[in-house]
Amino acid sequence: NGVADLDAWLVSMEAATGKSYMMQHLSHPPNGVSAVLIAGEDEWANYTYQALVRPLAYDGIAGIAFRYQSNLQYYVLGLAGGDTVQINMQHPIAKEFRVPNWGTVASAPFKYTTDEYYLLKVENEGTNFGHISTGIKCWR
Repeated sequence: NGVADLDAWLVSMEAATGKSYMMQHLSHPPNGVSAVLIAGEDEWANYTYQALVRPLAYDGIAGIAFRYQSNLQYYVLGLAGGDTVQINMQHPIAKEFRVPNWGTVASAPFKYTTDEYYLLKVENEGTNFGHISTGIKCWR
């Protein structure tokens, strides 16, 4: 989170299953600061990353960040608008002061709901995205 005194993430539990999960509980405007949870090493290469994601709303994008260089340069595989899966890239140079410069690299139709968990997966192979996939994974 770009603002150190705001805790954007919390751990909660599914009432029906008792399984714990990490949840972003702060909403931010499309051109605002994203609360991104980052883990990994600079030396990581040729890796596969996947996570279960449950969007809580249809506005904005819910997904996973990858190829993270800095808070101004990374990719996101995410679900947007209730009907799209897309890969976005934040360009390191902003066109306007304090306005992130996002571009859509690829998108495809993908209907989703706020009631299900979706498995988002990215395979990085050198400078290529080897495999991008989404699928439904329910804990019920």
